[in-house]
Amino acid sequence: MFYFEVEKQEFGLKPMNCHCIMFANRMRSYRELPLRLADFGVLHRNEYSGALTGLTRVRRFQQDDAHIFCTPAQVMGEVQNFLKLLGKVMGEVQNFLKL
Repeated sequence: MFYFEVEKQEFGLKPMNCHCIMFANRMRSYRELPLRLADFGVLHRNEYSGALTGLTRVRRFQQDDAHIFCTPAQVMGEVQNFLKLLGKVMGEVQNFLKL
């Protein structure tokens, strides 16, 4: 945790989980690919009052982040799999909205 003071308030920040750093933390083999990493985490930022307005000026927010590490030959299959998943999710959302 990193602690600092902004506008007479004390804040603490946690470092981000970067998938690229996680991927590169050791030597990897092409046999591990495709490697899919996802994170649903809390991010923090620090803007002074008046720098931004409305919802664009928040100190803490949730963000989902994902990366797929793959070979060039695997890209098309990964994109197709993602589009199938997206279609399923959108179908569920559509069904939910019909209720």
